[in-house]
Amino acid sequence: ALQLRYVSAERTVGGQYALVSLPFDMNYRKVDDTMPFVTAVAYDGYNNVVESAVSSVSCYYYDGKARSNYKYSFAESDSPCWQPLKTDTRTANEGMLIDRGSTATEQTLRFTAYGATAADYPYRESAAEDYVTLTQYDDRASTEGGSDFTSVYNMGWNLKGMPYLISAYPISQQMDDGSYAMNVPHVIYTMKPNGSYVTKQSWESSTDNTLSPGEAFFTQTATINDKEQLHFAQLFYTSSASTNTVSTRSALNISLSSADATGEDAYRSGGVSHAAGVVSLQPVDNTSDEYASLVYSINRDGAKFMSMNPAIPDIAVCGAGGEMMSLVGAAPVEKEISLATRVGTTGRYTFSLDRSAGVSPATTEVWLKDYQTGIVTNLMEEAYTAEITAGETPASPVLTTGRFSLTIGDMRPDIGGREENSARWTISINRCHVTVSGLSTDSDVLFYTTDGILRHRVPSFLGTCETELSPGVYVVRAEGSNKVIGLMTR
Repeated sequence: ALQLRYVSAERTVGGQYALVSLPFDMNYRKVDDTMPFVTAVAYDGYNNVVESAVSSVSCYYYDGKARSNYKYSFAESDSPCWQPLKTDTRTANEGMLIDRGSTATEQTLRFTAYGATAADYPYRESAAEDYVTLTQYDDRASTEGGSDFTSVYNMGWNLKGMPYLISAYPISQQMDDGSYAMNVPHVIYTMKPNGSYVTKQSWESSTDNTLSPGEAFFTQTATINDKEQLHFAQLFYTSSASTNTVSTRSALNISLSSADATGEDAYRSGGVSHAAGVVSLQPVDNTSDEYASLVYSINRDGAKFMSMNPAIPDIAVCGAGGEMMSLVGAAPVEKEISLATRVGTTGRYTFSLDRSAGVSPATTEVWLKDYQTGIVTNLMEEAYTAEITAGETPASPVLTTGRFSLTIGDMRPDIGGREENSARWTISINRCHVTVSGLSTDSDVLFYTTDGILRHRVPSFLGTCETELSPGVYVVRAEGSNKVIGLMTR
Protein backbone atom coordinates (compact mmCIF):
# COMPACT_ATOMS: atom_id res chain seq x y z
CA ALA A 1 0.00 0.00 0.00
CA LEU A 2 1.05 3.58 -0.62
CA GLN A 3 0.91 6.10 2.22
CA LEU A 4 2.15 9.67 2.20
CA ARG A 5 2.80 11.93 5.18
CA TYR A 6 3.16 14.99 2.94
CA VAL A 7 0.98 15.34 -0.13
CA SER A 8 -0.05 18.04 -2.58
CA ALA A 9 -2.16 18.17 -5.72
CA GLU A 10 -2.44 20.88 -8.35
CA ARG A 11 -5.46 21.92 -10.35
CA THR A 12 -5.82 24.69 -12.92
CA VAL A 13 -9.00 26.71 -12.33
CA GLY A 14 -10.13 28.82 -15.25
CA GLY A 15 -13.13 30.83 -14.11
CA GLN A 16 -15.04 32.27 -11.19
CA TYR A 17 -16.50 28.94 -10.07
CA ALA A 18 -15.11 25.43 -9.66
CA LEU A 19 -16.22 22.18 -8.04
CA VAL A 20 -13.33 20.96 -5.89
CA SER A 21 -12.56 17.74 -4.03
CA LEU A 22 -9.25 16.24 -2.88
CA PRO A 23 -8.49 12.60 -1.99
CA PHE A 24 -7.13 13.73 1.37
CA ASP A 25 -8.39 15.88 4.24
CA MET A 26 -7.89 19.58 3.51
CA ASN A 27 -7.66 22.60 5.76
CA TYR A 28 -9.08 25.80 4.25
CA ARG A 29 -8.60 28.05 7.27
CA LYS A 30 -7.94 31.72 6.55
CA VAL A 31 -5.06 33.80 7.92
CA ASP A 32 -4.95 37.50 6.99
CA ASP A 33 -7.24 36.87 4.00
CA THR A 34 -5.07 34.05 2.65
CA MET A 35 -5.22 30.26 2.94
CA PRO A 36 -1.91 28.77 4.13
CA PHE A 37 -2.60 25.33 2.60
CA VAL A 38 -3.73 26.63 -0.80
CA THR A 39 -1.21 28.50 -2.95
CA ALA A 40 -0.87 29.65 -6.56
CA VAL A 41 2.00 28.05 -8.48
CA ALA A 42 3.90 29.12 -11.57
CA TYR A 43 7.23 28.21 -13.13
CA ASP A 44 10.18 30.55 -13.76
CA GLY A 45 12.57 30.50 -16.71
CA TYR A 46 14.55 27.67 -15.12
CA ASN A 47 11.41 25.55 -14.57
CA ASN A 48 11.55 26.15 -10.83
CA VAL A 49 8.25 26.29 -8.97
CA VAL A 50 7.27 29.73 -7.66
CA GLU A 51 4.51 29.72 -5.04
CA SER A 52 2.45 32.73 -4.01
CA ALA A 53 -0.34 33.37 -1.55
CA VAL A 54 -3.94 33.10 -2.69
CA SER A 55 -6.65 35.41 -1.42
CA SER A 56 -9.29 33.52 0.49
CA VAL A 57 -12.23 32.31 -1.56
CA SER A 58 -15.85 31.65 -0.69
CA CYS A 59 -16.53 27.93 -0.13
CA TYR A 60 -19.91 26.20 -0.22
CA TYR A 61 -21.15 22.66 0.34
CA TYR A 62 -24.23 21.15 -1.34
CA ASP A 63 -27.07 20.27 1.04
CA GLY A 64 -28.49 17.04 -0.37
CA LYS A 65 -30.85 16.69 2.57
CA ALA A 66 -32.42 20.07 1.81
CA ARG A 67 -32.95 19.06 -1.80
CA SER A 68 -34.69 15.85 -0.73
CA ASN A 69 -37.36 17.75 1.20
CA TYR A 70 -40.74 16.81 -0.22
CA LYS A 71 -41.56 20.51 -0.76
CA TYR A 72 -38.36 21.29 -2.68
CA SER A 73 -38.90 22.85 -6.10
CA PHE A 74 -36.42 23.22 -8.95
CA ALA A 75 -34.22 26.29 -8.49
CA GLU A 76 -33.18 27.94 -11.74
CA SER A 77 -30.70 30.28 -10.02
CA ASP A 78 -29.46 31.02 -6.49
CA SER A 79 -30.18 27.49 -5.30
CA PRO A 80 -30.80 27.31 -1.52
CA CYS A 81 -28.94 23.99 -1.50
CA TRP A 82 -25.60 25.81 -1.68
CA GLN A 83 -24.61 26.61 1.90
CA PRO A 84 -21.39 28.23 3.24
CA LEU A 85 -18.91 25.77 4.74
CA LYS A 86 -19.39 25.62 8.49
CA THR A 87 -15.84 24.45 9.26
CA ASP A 88 -12.34 25.16 7.94
CA THR A 89 -11.75 21.52 7.04
CA ARG A 90 -13.11 19.27 4.33
CA THR A 91 -12.93 15.48 4.59
CA ALA A 92 -11.26 13.50 1.81
CA ASN A 93 -13.47 12.98 -1.27
CA GLU A 94 -16.11 15.45 -0.07
CA GLY A 95 -16.87 18.08 -2.71
CA MET A 96 -17.47 21.79 -2.48
CA LEU A 97 -17.99 24.84 -4.69
CA ILE A 98 -15.42 27.64 -4.64
CA ASP A 99 -16.25 31.17 -5.79
CA ARG A 100 -13.14 33.24 -6.61
CA GLY A 101 -15.06 36.35 -7.61
CA SER A 102 -16.19 37.73 -10.95
CA THR A 103 -12.73 39.15 -11.79
CA ALA A 104 -10.88 35.86 -11.29
CA THR A 105 -8.40 34.78 -13.95
CA GLU A 106 -6.92 31.37 -14.70
CA GLN A 107 -4.67 30.05 -11.92
CA THR A 108 -2.97 26.80 -11.04
CA LEU A 109 -3.73 26.09 -7.39
CA ARG A 110 -1.71 23.78 -5.17
CA PHE A 111 -3.57 22.03 -2.33
CA THR A 112 -1.28 20.73 0.42
CA ALA A 113 -1.70 18.51 3.48
CA TYR A 114 0.73 16.88 5.88
CA GLY A 115 0.52 14.65 8.91
CA ALA A 116 0.68 16.26 12.32
CA THR A 117 2.93 13.42 13.56
CA ALA A 118 5.24 10.89 11.95
CA ALA A 119 2.46 8.30 12.17
CA ASP A 120 -0.17 10.37 10.37
CA TYR A 121 -0.66 9.79 6.65
CA PRO A 122 -3.16 12.13 4.97
CA TYR A 123 -3.13 10.06 1.77
CA ARG A 124 -3.26 6.28 1.42
CA GLU A 125 -3.78 3.85 -1.46
CA SER A 126 -4.58 0.15 -1.27
CA ALA A 127 -3.55 -2.48 -3.80
CA ALA A 128 -7.08 -3.28 -4.86
CA GLU A 129 -9.64 -0.49 -4.86
CA ASP A 130 -10.94 2.46 -2.92
CA TYR A 131 -14.39 3.95 -2.71
CA VAL A 132 -16.41 7.01 -1.90
CA THR A 133 -19.59 6.75 0.15
CA LEU A 134 -22.84 8.12 -1.26
CA THR A 135 -25.58 9.03 1.20
CA GLN A 136 -29.23 8.41 0.39
CA TYR A 137 -31.24 11.54 1.15
CA ASP A 138 -34.92 10.67 1.12
CA ASP A 139 -37.56 12.62 3.08
CA ARG A 140 -39.72 9.92 4.62
CA ALA A 141 -40.84 11.72 7.77
CA SER A 142 -44.59 12.32 7.92
CA THR A 143 -45.90 15.87 8.19
CA GLU A 144 -49.24 16.80 9.71
CA GLY A 145 -50.34 13.18 9.82
CA GLY A 146 -49.71 12.54 6.10
CA SER A 147 -46.99 10.75 4.19
CA ASP A 148 -44.19 12.66 2.47
CA PHE A 149 -42.45 11.36 -0.62
CA THR A 150 -39.26 12.73 -2.14
CA SER A 151 -39.38 13.05 -5.91
CA VAL A 152 -36.98 10.64 -7.63
CA TYR A 153 -35.57 13.74 -9.31
CA ASN A 154 -34.47 15.18 -5.94
CA MET A 155 -33.36 12.17 -3.89
CA GLY A 156 -29.83 11.00 -3.14
CA TRP A 157 -27.73 13.89 -4.49
CA ASN A 158 -24.04 13.85 -3.51
CA LEU A 159 -21.05 16.04 -4.41
CA LYS A 160 -17.93 13.86 -4.27
CA GLY A 161 -14.42 13.44 -5.65
CA MET A 162 -12.27 10.65 -7.08
CA PRO A 163 -10.26 8.92 -4.30
CA TYR A 164 -6.91 8.67 -6.11
CA LEU A 165 -4.05 10.94 -7.11
CA ILE A 166 -4.39 9.72 -10.71
CA SER A 167 -4.73 12.34 -13.42
CA ALA A 168 -7.35 11.72 -16.12
CA TYR A 169 -8.67 8.58 -14.40
CA PRO A 170 -10.68 6.69 -17.09
CA ILE A 171 -13.92 5.87 -15.31
CA SER A 172 -15.31 3.85 -18.27
CA GLN A 173 -12.28 1.57 -18.58
CA GLN A 174 -13.03 -2.14 -18.40
CA MET A 175 -11.02 -4.28 -16.00
CA ASP A 176 -9.85 -7.84 -16.64
CA ASP A 177 -12.87 -9.20 -14.73
CA GLY A 178 -15.29 -7.31 -17.01
CA SER A 179 -16.18 -4.63 -14.47
CA TYR A 180 -15.72 -0.91 -14.98
CA ALA A 181 -13.01 1.17 -13.31
CA MET A 182 -15.89 3.02 -11.64
CA ASN A 183 -17.73 -0.12 -10.63
CA VAL A 184 -21.39 0.92 -10.58
CA PRO A 185 -22.57 2.93 -13.62
CA HIS A 186 -23.74 6.40 -12.64
CA VAL A 187 -24.59 9.62 -14.41
CA ILE A 188 -22.13 12.26 -13.20
CA TYR A 189 -21.98 16.03 -13.56
CA THR A 190 -18.82 18.14 -13.71
CA MET A 191 -18.40 21.89 -14.12
CA LYS A 192 -16.80 23.83 -16.97
CA PRO A 193 -14.62 26.90 -16.29
CA ASN A 194 -17.54 29.15 -17.28
CA GLY A 195 -19.83 27.72 -14.57
CA SER A 196 -21.88 25.47 -16.86
CA TYR A 197 -22.26 21.76 -16.20
CA VAL A 198 -21.31 18.73 -18.29
CA THR A 199 -23.44 15.57 -18.00
CA LYS A 200 -21.65 12.24 -18.51
CA GLN A 201 -22.61 8.57 -18.38
CA SER A 202 -19.76 6.91 -16.51
CA TRP A 203 -19.89 3.82 -18.74
CA GLU A 204 -19.70 5.72 -22.04
CA SER A 205 -16.45 5.10 -23.86
CA SER A 206 -14.79 8.38 -24.86
CA THR A 207 -11.37 9.96 -24.43
CA ASP A 208 -12.68 12.78 -22.23
CA ASN A 209 -14.75 10.57 -19.90
CA THR A 210 -12.26 11.01 -17.07
CA LEU A 211 -11.90 12.41 -13.55
CA SER A 212 -8.82 14.02 -12.01
CA PRO A 213 -7.63 14.97 -8.51
CA GLY A 214 -9.10 18.24 -7.37
CA GLU A 215 -12.24 17.83 -9.50
CA ALA A 216 -15.56 17.22 -7.76
CA PHE A 217 -18.61 15.70 -9.43
CA PHE A 218 -22.30 15.41 -8.67
CA THR A 219 -24.03 12.05 -8.81
CA GLN A 220 -27.24 10.52 -7.55
CA THR A 221 -27.74 7.24 -5.69
CA ALA A 222 -30.81 5.05 -6.15
CA THR A 223 -30.00 2.68 -3.29
CA ILE A 224 -32.78 1.67 -0.92
CA ASN A 225 -30.18 1.61 1.86
CA ASP A 226 -28.81 4.58 3.76
CA LYS A 227 -25.42 4.38 2.01
CA GLU A 228 -23.87 3.22 -1.25
CA GLN A 229 -20.17 2.54 -1.79
CA LEU A 230 -18.96 3.71 -5.19
CA HIS A 231 -15.76 1.74 -5.85
CA PHE A 232 -12.86 2.88 -8.03
CA ALA A 233 -10.33 0.30 -9.21
CA GLN A 234 -6.63 0.99 -8.53
CA LEU A 235 -5.37 1.12 -12.11
CA PHE A 236 -1.71 1.12 -11.06
CA TYR A 237 -2.10 -2.52 -10.08
CA THR A 238 -4.28 -3.56 -13.04
CA SER A 239 -2.13 -3.34 -16.14
CA SER A 240 -4.47 -5.76 -17.94
CA ALA A 241 -7.26 -3.20 -17.94
CA SER A 242 -8.53 -2.44 -21.44
CA THR A 243 -10.46 0.28 -23.17
CA ASN A 244 -14.22 -0.08 -22.89
CA THR A 245 -15.49 -1.34 -26.24
CA VAL A 246 -19.15 -1.57 -25.27
CA SER A 247 -21.21 0.10 -27.97
CA THR A 248 -23.32 3.08 -27.00
CA ARG A 249 -26.22 4.58 -28.88
CA SER A 250 -25.63 7.64 -30.98
CA ALA A 251 -26.53 10.81 -29.14
CA LEU A 252 -28.08 14.00 -30.45
CA ASN A 253 -26.44 16.98 -28.78
CA ILE A 254 -28.53 20.13 -29.22
CA SER A 255 -26.82 23.39 -28.32
CA LEU A 256 -28.15 26.90 -27.77
CA SER A 257 -25.64 29.72 -28.28
CA SER A 258 -25.70 33.45 -28.85
CA ALA A 259 -25.83 34.48 -32.51
CA ASP A 260 -24.95 38.10 -31.69
CA ALA A 261 -21.76 37.74 -29.63
CA THR A 262 -18.42 37.28 -31.31
CA GLY A 263 -16.03 34.71 -29.92
CA GLU A 264 -14.28 37.45 -27.93
CA ASP A 265 -17.57 38.79 -26.57
CA ALA A 266 -18.59 35.30 -25.51
CA TYR A 267 -15.22 34.85 -23.81
CA ARG A 268 -15.62 38.02 -21.78
CA SER A 269 -19.22 37.32 -20.76
CA GLY A 270 -19.10 33.57 -20.35
CA GLY A 271 -15.56 32.70 -19.34
CA VAL A 272 -14.85 30.74 -22.54
CA SER A 273 -15.43 31.38 -26.21
CA HIS A 274 -18.50 29.96 -27.94
CA ALA A 275 -20.35 29.59 -24.62
CA ALA A 276 -23.45 27.46 -25.10
CA GLY A 277 -25.93 25.33 -23.22
CA VAL A 278 -26.29 21.71 -24.39
CA VAL A 279 -28.81 18.89 -23.97
CA SER A 280 -28.19 15.32 -25.09
CA LEU A 281 -30.82 12.86 -26.32
CA GLN A 282 -30.21 9.16 -27.02
CA PRO A 283 -33.06 8.00 -29.26
CA VAL A 284 -34.81 4.67 -28.72
CA ASP A 285 -36.87 3.60 -31.75
CA ASN A 286 -39.68 1.08 -31.99
CA THR A 287 -37.28 -1.78 -32.86
CA SER A 288 -35.28 -1.43 -29.64
CA ASP A 289 -35.75 -3.68 -26.63
CA GLU A 290 -35.40 -0.64 -24.39
CA TYR A 291 -38.54 1.26 -23.46
CA ALA A 292 -38.54 4.88 -24.59
CA SER A 293 -39.66 7.31 -21.91
CA LEU A 294 -39.49 10.93 -20.83
CA VAL A 295 -40.14 9.90 -17.21
CA TYR A 296 -36.95 10.75 -15.28
CA SER A 297 -34.94 7.70 -14.21
CA ILE A 298 -31.90 7.82 -11.90
CA ASN A 299 -28.59 6.96 -13.60
CA ARG A 300 -30.20 6.72 -17.03
CA ASP A 301 -31.26 10.31 -17.50
CA GLY A 302 -29.44 13.47 -16.47
CA ALA A 303 -31.00 16.13 -14.25
CA LYS A 304 -30.46 19.75 -15.26
CA PHE A 305 -27.97 21.82 -13.31
CA MET A 306 -28.25 25.43 -14.42
CA SER A 307 -25.08 27.35 -15.27
CA MET A 308 -23.71 29.46 -12.43
CA ASN A 309 -23.20 32.24 -15.00
CA PRO A 310 -26.54 33.80 -16.09
CA ALA A 311 -24.85 35.34 -19.15
CA ILE A 312 -24.53 31.90 -20.74
CA PRO A 313 -27.63 30.69 -22.63
CA ASP A 314 -29.00 27.43 -21.30
CA ILE A 315 -31.36 24.73 -22.53
CA ALA A 316 -33.20 21.79 -20.96
CA VAL A 317 -35.59 18.99 -21.92
CA CYS A 318 -38.95 18.99 -20.12
CA GLY A 319 -39.60 15.57 -18.61
CA ALA A 320 -43.01 13.96 -18.40
CA GLY A 321 -43.32 14.86 -14.72
CA GLY A 322 -42.15 18.44 -15.16
CA GLU A 323 -38.48 17.68 -14.41
CA MET A 324 -35.80 19.62 -16.29
CA MET A 325 -33.24 17.26 -17.87
CA SER A 326 -29.82 17.68 -19.47
CA LEU A 327 -29.69 14.09 -20.74
CA VAL A 328 -32.53 11.87 -21.98
CA GLY A 329 -31.18 8.33 -21.98
CA ALA A 330 -34.18 6.77 -23.76
CA ALA A 331 -35.64 9.53 -25.92
CA PRO A 332 -38.75 8.56 -27.90
CA VAL A 333 -38.76 8.99 -31.67
CA GLU A 334 -41.62 10.46 -33.69
CA LYS A 335 -42.99 12.15 -30.56
CA GLU A 336 -42.88 15.81 -29.64
CA ILE A 337 -40.45 16.72 -26.84
CA SER A 338 -40.75 20.07 -25.08
CA LEU A 339 -37.63 22.23 -24.65
CA ALA A 340 -36.98 24.99 -22.12
CA THR A 341 -34.56 27.88 -22.63
CA ARG A 342 -32.92 30.45 -20.36
CA VAL A 343 -31.13 33.58 -21.54
CA GLY A 344 -29.77 36.50 -19.55
CA THR A 345 -30.01 39.03 -22.38
CA THR A 346 -32.65 39.56 -25.05
CA GLY A 347 -31.08 38.80 -28.42
CA ARG A 348 -30.66 36.36 -31.28
CA TYR A 349 -29.81 32.77 -30.33
CA THR A 350 -29.01 29.73 -32.44
CA PHE A 351 -30.10 26.10 -32.04
CA SER A 352 -27.76 23.62 -33.68
CA LEU A 353 -26.55 20.03 -33.58
CA ASP A 354 -23.32 20.16 -31.57
CA ARG A 355 -20.60 17.89 -32.94
CA SER A 356 -17.75 19.41 -30.91
CA ALA A 357 -17.45 16.26 -28.79
CA GLY A 358 -17.22 14.00 -31.83
CA VAL A 359 -20.87 12.98 -31.65
CA SER A 360 -22.18 11.58 -34.93
CA PRO A 361 -25.98 11.27 -34.81
CA ALA A 362 -27.66 8.54 -36.83
CA THR A 363 -29.05 9.81 -40.12
CA THR A 364 -32.56 11.00 -39.39
CA GLU A 365 -34.62 14.16 -39.19
CA VAL A 366 -34.47 16.29 -36.08
CA TRP A 367 -37.33 18.78 -36.24
CA LEU A 368 -37.27 21.94 -34.12
CA LYS A 369 -40.59 23.77 -33.77
CA ASP A 370 -40.88 27.43 -32.82
CA TYR A 371 -44.48 28.07 -31.80
CA GLN A 372 -43.93 31.82 -31.68
CA THR A 373 -42.70 32.23 -35.26
CA GLY A 374 -44.42 29.18 -36.76
CA ILE A 375 -41.11 27.94 -38.22
CA VAL A 376 -40.14 24.26 -38.35
CA THR A 377 -36.44 23.46 -38.99
CA ASN A 378 -34.60 20.20 -39.63
CA LEU A 379 -31.49 20.63 -37.49
CA MET A 380 -29.77 17.84 -39.42
CA GLU A 381 -29.67 20.21 -42.41
CA GLU A 382 -29.35 23.67 -40.90
CA ALA A 383 -29.24 25.60 -37.64
CA TYR A 384 -32.13 27.78 -36.51
CA THR A 385 -31.74 31.34 -35.21
CA ALA A 386 -34.47 33.35 -33.48
CA GLU A 387 -34.81 36.20 -31.03
CA ILE A 388 -35.39 35.05 -27.46
CA THR A 389 -36.49 37.50 -24.78
CA ALA A 390 -34.91 37.58 -21.34
CA GLY A 391 -37.14 37.56 -18.27
CA GLU A 392 -38.00 40.47 -16.04
CA THR A 393 -34.87 39.94 -13.90
CA PRO A 394 -31.91 39.27 -16.27
CA ALA A 395 -29.51 38.94 -13.34
CA SER A 396 -31.51 35.87 -12.23
CA PRO A 397 -33.06 34.56 -15.45
CA VAL A 398 -35.59 31.74 -15.39
CA LEU A 399 -36.40 28.91 -17.77
CA THR A 400 -39.04 29.61 -20.40
CA THR A 401 -41.07 26.62 -21.56
CA GLY A 402 -43.66 26.08 -24.24
CA ARG A 403 -42.14 27.96 -27.16
CA PHE A 404 -39.78 25.32 -28.58
CA SER A 405 -40.13 21.58 -29.09
CA LEU A 406 -38.16 18.80 -30.73
CA THR A 407 -39.25 15.74 -32.72
CA ILE A 408 -36.75 13.02 -33.69
CA GLY A 409 -37.61 11.40 -37.01
CA ASP A 410 -41.02 11.22 -38.74
CA MET A 411 -42.33 13.52 -41.45
CA ARG A 412 -42.06 17.29 -41.26
CA PRO A 413 -44.60 18.26 -38.56
CA ASP A 414 -47.20 20.98 -38.89
CA ILE A 415 -46.90 23.77 -36.37
CA GLY A 416 -50.47 23.27 -35.20
CA GLY A 417 -50.52 19.51 -34.91
CA ARG A 418 -52.78 16.99 -36.60
CA GLU A 419 -56.39 17.60 -37.56
CA GLU A 420 -55.79 21.32 -37.07
CA ASN A 421 -58.04 22.40 -39.93
CA SER A 422 -60.85 19.93 -39.28
CA ALA A 423 -61.73 21.32 -35.85
CA ARG A 424 -64.25 24.17 -35.69
CA TRP A 425 -63.40 25.09 -32.12
CA THR A 426 -60.66 27.59 -31.32
CA ILE A 427 -58.14 28.16 -28.54
CA SER A 428 -57.11 31.46 -27.01
CA ILE A 429 -54.19 31.76 -24.60
CA ASN A 430 -53.35 34.45 -22.06
CA ARG A 431 -50.06 33.38 -20.46
CA CYS A 432 -51.10 30.03 -18.94
CA HIS A 433 -54.86 30.64 -18.98
CA VAL A 434 -56.44 28.62 -21.80
CA THR A 435 -59.93 29.14 -23.24
CA VAL A 436 -61.47 26.69 -25.71
CA SER A 437 -64.47 28.18 -27.56
CA GLY A 438 -66.89 27.13 -30.30
CA LEU A 439 -67.55 23.61 -29.06
CA SER A 440 -70.71 22.08 -30.50
CA THR A 441 -71.30 19.95 -27.40
CA ASP A 442 -70.61 20.24 -23.70
CA SER A 443 -68.22 17.28 -23.65
CA ASP A 444 -64.99 17.28 -21.65
CA VAL A 445 -61.84 18.80 -23.13
CA LEU A 446 -58.71 16.69 -22.58
CA PHE A 447 -55.16 18.03 -22.20
CA TYR A 448 -52.34 15.54 -22.83
CA THR A 449 -48.58 15.87 -22.59
CA THR A 450 -46.76 15.19 -25.84
CA ASP A 451 -45.90 11.65 -24.72
CA GLY A 452 -49.57 10.78 -24.22
CA ILE A 453 -50.09 11.31 -20.49
CA LEU A 454 -53.49 12.81 -19.61
CA ARG A 455 -52.84 15.84 -17.42
CA HIS A 456 -56.23 17.58 -17.24
CA ARG A 457 -59.87 16.81 -17.99
CA VAL A 458 -61.94 20.00 -18.07
CA PRO A 459 -65.74 20.11 -18.47
CA SER A 460 -67.24 22.62 -20.90
CA PHE A 461 -70.41 24.71 -20.59
CA LEU A 462 -72.32 26.37 -23.42
CA GLY A 463 -69.56 25.46 -25.86
CA THR A 464 -66.69 26.93 -23.80
CA CYS A 465 -64.18 25.70 -21.23
CA GLU A 466 -61.46 27.56 -19.34
CA THR A 467 -58.52 26.31 -17.31
CA GLU A 468 -55.11 27.22 -15.90
CA LEU A 469 -52.21 25.01 -17.00
CA SER A 470 -48.55 24.75 -16.11
CA PRO A 471 -46.09 25.90 -18.79
CA GLY A 472 -45.34 23.29 -21.43
CA VAL A 473 -46.53 21.76 -24.69
CA TYR A 474 -49.99 20.13 -24.69
CA VAL A 475 -52.13 18.19 -27.11
CA VAL A 476 -55.70 19.48 -26.70
CA ARG A 477 -58.39 16.97 -27.68
CA ALA A 478 -62.06 17.87 -28.04
CA GLU A 479 -64.87 16.43 -30.16
CA GLY A 480 -62.54 13.97 -31.87
CA SER A 481 -59.96 16.56 -33.01
CA ASN A 482 -56.55 17.54 -31.74
CA LYS A 483 -54.62 20.78 -31.56
CA VAL A 484 -51.16 21.40 -30.08
CA ILE A 485 -50.46 24.44 -27.94
CA GLY A 486 -47.38 25.81 -26.26
CA LEU A 487 -47.64 27.74 -23.00
CA MET A 488 -44.79 29.98 -21.90
CA THR A 489 -43.90 31.71 -18.67
CA ARG A 490 -41.45 34.51 -18.21
